[in-house]
Amino acid sequence: MKAGIVVSDDEKAVHVALNAIKILEQLSIEYVVYRRACEHLRVCAKYCDEEELSSVDFIMCIGGDGTILETVSVLKKVPPVLGINAGTVGFLTEIDERLIEWALEKIIEKDYFIDKRARAKVTVGNKASFLVLNEIVFTGERPFKVFKYRVLVDGHLVYEDRGDGIIVATPTGSTAYSLSAGGPVLDPEIKALVLCPLCSYNSWTRPLVVSASRKITLYSVKQPGLVVYDGIGSYSVRPREKISVELSDSYSVEFIRFTNNPFKKLEYRLKGGAL
Repeated sequence: MKAGIVVSDDEKAVHVALNAIKILEQLSIEYVVYRRACEHLRVCAKYCDEEELSSVDFIMCIGGDGTILETVSVLKKVPPVLGINAGTVGFLTEIDERLIEWALEKIIEKDYFIDKRARAKVTVGNKASFLVLNEIVFTGERPFKVFKYRVLVDGHLVYEDRGDGIIVATPTGSTAYSLSAGGPVLDPEIKALVLCPLCSYNSWTRPLVVSASRKITLYSVKQPGLVVYDGIGSYSVRPREKISVELSDSYSVEFIRFTNNPFKKLEYRLKGGAL
């Protein structure tokens, strides 16, 4: 069994990662450290690139949700992910540092669940195609400027709106930015996407849930736009340049879980508690 270790540059995450490495060695689990973490950890370990990280049995992502989102975005093939919360937002993580040894023993015994989360494939004109686990945000390139855009579903006009833009979220992303913007929470097993307008000029504009079998197309009417994906990168978009979004299980990410309850953390978030 081989584990891959990915860690954010946060001081607490580095401390947790060093402790995790000690536990891996005690349990005789082989491990490699993703090269981007090598400067932070400064340990005698085998460092790996994206290709080798893709071949491990599971990945220990140590940090917050951002660490997980960045990690899955750079890998063509994503092994099962064990999220270890050492950040401020841990909605995608499963455990904190106190349970690392317990969790690794469970993994050795194969006593865990796999939680499959679908990703969306996004195509921006002819310039880029990429996958998102949470969402894209389509907004104007100039901040604080009213942005006029259109949204089509299977070629039919659904929104012609003005405002700050729109979020297109996966079921996983429905508990992230979209939820904060007033969007609905989707059961992770529902195959659908959420369209959630941001600060619409029209008071009657409301979020919409669209079946995964449909194709969503967006474009700006007059202004240059910006597509921000999973909060980690962006693409500039010309006026009327098409953006298409499709949800598919072909691009799913597997998370290691120790309880078969996807709503465990949702209760805390909806009550305003800490994660």
